[in-house]
This record gives sequence, structure tokens and C-alpha cells, in this order.
Amino acid sequence: MKWVLLILFFSVAEAKFSLKEELKKEMPLPKAYKVETPVGSLRMPSVDNKIISNTVGNGIQRLESNIGPKSPFMCFITRSSFSGATIHAFFKDLEVLGINQLKVGRGKRSPYTSINYLYEAPGKKVVGLSKIYISNIYNFNIRCIHNQVGYSKLAEDAFLTLLNSFVPKNGNFDHLRSNEIFRIQINKGHVGHSQVRKFDLGKGRKVFHNHIFLVLKTEEKGIVYTDTWIIQEVDKNDKVVKGFYILKENGVTYNNIILKKAKGNDYKVNGLFKGERVSGNIRFKEGLLSDEKVMEHVKKGIGNKKELNFMAYDANFDPLKALNSNYSILETKNKKTKIRYTLENMNFLLHFKNKEYVGMDFLNKGFPAQFIKIK
Repeated sequence: MKWVLLILFFSVAEAKFSLKEELKKEMPLPKAYKVETPVGSLRMPSVDNKIISNTVGNGIQRLESNIGPKSPFMCFITRSSFSGATIHAFFKDLEVLGINQLKVGRGKRSPYTSINYLYEAPGKKVVGLSKIYISNIYNFNIRCIHNQVGYSKLAEDAFLTLLNSFVPKNGNFDHLRSNEIFRIQINKGHVGHSQVRKFDLGKGRKVFHNHIFLVLKTEEKGIVYTDTWIIQEVDKNDKVVKGFYILKENGVTYNNIILKKAKGNDYKVNGLFKGERVSGNIRFKEGLLSDEKVMEHVKKGIGNKKELNFMAYDANFDPLKALNSNYSILETKNKKTKIRYTLENMNFLLHFKNKEYVGMDFLNKGFPAQFIKIK
């Protein structure tokens, strides 16, 4: 799917133009109107109640509305998950000057990420601002875009109006049981998110879907979008029966591993690792527990134990190796607990408040990131 880019530029050469002042421009959110679509119902703001809604591509629902400024407000609802490749393709012919804002927030029923880019068109001394809003809600992905300098609050409020009002067709919420998001930051600057969704399949079976999205500016490659997916199907005993582990950079797949339970605590591995085909067998002596179950044991250990050990798996580290993980409970003060988590040569500091997991610090050198849960 391609997003149509309507560029409303301001010439840098114009004497009257002040980027700082243009970025401050806002206007009130117009009235929202109910829209019925093949995928569900929603409300969308519009100054004239002339909302365009049509199906494009393979089941993609496209909506367009005039929310006040010259540029239209456009949204897309799909069954496919969001990935950084969407944004990378969108800006490939433009020179991104910088990320004006990267924010992680929460709507009434779903978290979301917003990214504001300042960019130039090639060969032209003109500046544009693209505001992109993304959310995985129920089993759908909603993404909206507004291309015009200024009006950031207006566009975000328009997106939240749509997101908070979206109800899937026939009330099918796809068994979603929880939807958590963590803001990822480096030196207090937002660089991405980690979103964890849990689906109930019935009879004790569950699926956990974790998407880690990073936006990092590098000297060699410019802005790099990295997507990591960890999808695990778990049985009634909270043991992993099947797992999918995917790593992409700017839409290019580097890792795509399938882990499947064979017999007992034996698993088969097949897929792509660093661009090469791999296959083999792994045995987890004590079984491979879901991350949720491991965290339950860790929370129960607070105040009762000093150390816990579990078998673990990380396909992006080594797809053909059963790993050992260690949790060392360091201290509890004012109902806040710190736990050192070690996975092979990787070290993390986990944070709990009232025995609830609220975030994590990545301790290895070169990537001093923090994961902070958004309530």
C-alpha cells in the first residue's frame, strides 16, 4: 500500500516564513461524524461532513477528511500489523531533516505512537512537516497522516477521536485480553515502543504478540527503522508450543525464525538468521515457559527469594541455542523493587512497583535504552 503524499511546503527563501511560528499554528477540532465502514464503525472530525471512505488494495479501508487546514487528514485501517517499512517507503524520496517529535501515548482502549518529521523535497529549498499516528487496536492497525507544518495537536486529537471510537464489525474483538505499551527512550529522548498484546484462544491456550519498533538516526545509513516481532503460542501449562521471531531493518528481513514444539521438551527450528537458512533441534531441560509465566514466578519471588533461574530463548541472539536466564532480586524500597536480569551476555535492570512490572533499563554498553510502561 502506498500513501499519497500531498506536500504543502513553505519556501525557506521566503522572508515572511518562520518555521518556529508555523509549527505553533493550531485550530479547534471540528465536530466528529459517525462513519460506517466494512471493517467497523468510527467517528471522524470534519469541518464540512464530507468524509471519503472507500476500500482500496487488499481489504484496506481508506478515509479522508477536511479537519480545517489545507492538507487533508487521511487514515488507513488494515488487518496487517504496522512496521517501520511503511514509513521508510513513504520518505525514501525525501530528505528527512529530523524527527520533530516521537511520542508514545494511550487512547481509551489502545496505546499509540506518533511521529512528526521535518523534511525537504530533493532539489528544492522547501520544508514540510509530516505527522504520522499509529495504533494496533484489537486485531487491526490504524494509521493516520497529516502533511502540513503546524496543527500537531489538531491532527493528534483527530486521530484519537477516530481511535477511541472504533468498533470492529459484528463486535469481533478477536479475543484480545490485554494491550500494553512501553516507551523506549535513550537519554530521555523517545526512540520507539514495545507493544505487547495477549489473545485468549480458549481452553487455556494464549498468544502473545510483542512488537518492538525503533527509530534511530545513524551516520552511515541515516534514519533506520527496526522492527522486531516475538509471537508465541502457549498451551494450558503456560509452555511455548510455537514461536515466530522476526527482525527487519527498513523493511528488509534479516531474521525469520519458527520454533515449534516436537515432543516433550524438544523443539524444531527452521528459518532465516542473518540472511542465511538455518535448521536444527533444541532441548529445554525444564521446558520453555511463556514470558508471562516467568514474570509471575519473579513477582512471587519478591520478598521471598534472592535468585531465580529459567530456560529461555532468543532467536535474534542464537536461534539454535537454549539459553539460561537469571533473575537476582537486588532490593525493595518504598514498595519499589529492582531486579537484575541476565541472559547470556546481556544485562538488564527490571523495575517493579507494588510487585507490578513497570519498566526496564538495558545495561549493556552501546545501547543505554530504557523501557517505561505507559499506563
